[in-house]
Amino acid sequence: MSDSWLENFRRLPGESGETPKPQIIAGLSPYKAFEAQDKVTRLDILRAGDASHCPAYSYLLDIIYGRQFYTSFVLVFSFMTVTVKGRHLHDVVQAIRLGQASNICAYHPELFTPPEADAPIITSIDVVVGDRIAEAVKEADEGDERGREVSR
Repeated sequence: MSDSWLENFRRLPGESGETPKPQIIAGLSPYKAFEAQDKVTRLDILRAGDASHCPAYSYLLDIIYGRQFYTSFVLVFSFMTVTVKGRHLHDVVQAIRLGQASNICAYHPELFTPPEADAPIITSIDVVVGDRIAEAVKEADEGDERGREVSR
C-alpha cells in the first residue's frame, strides 16, 4: 500500500463507480470533515445551519494555516474569506492545497454521528464577504503570529 494519504480516496481500476451508502446510526449519517477526489474545480463549503457556498478553486488566492497544530485555517478567495476551525485538520489543508478537496463540512451533533477521536473535525466555518475581507485576513495573520509567540 502506498504511503500517500490520498490513496485512500482513489478508485482502483475495475471498481464500480458506485460509492457505498453511509451507515445510518440512530437516524444520523457518519461524519466526514472533507471528501477528496481528482480533478475538482469547485470546493463545496457545507456549513451547519447557515448558507453553504461552492466557489471555484480558480478564485482561491491563499490558504493561511498554522503548521504546528492544524486547529484552524483561512481560505482567501478574491471575493470572500472562509475561516475554518476544528481539530486534526492537516489532511483537510493538504487536500485543499492540492486542489483535491471536493467539499468541507462542519460537524453538527444533530446531523452526524461523532467522528473518531483522531479523525479531522470541523467545528465551525465562518464566511466573510465584502468590506471585512481585509480585516479577516489581518486577524488570521495576527492569530498565526500569536501562535508562534506562545510556542517559543
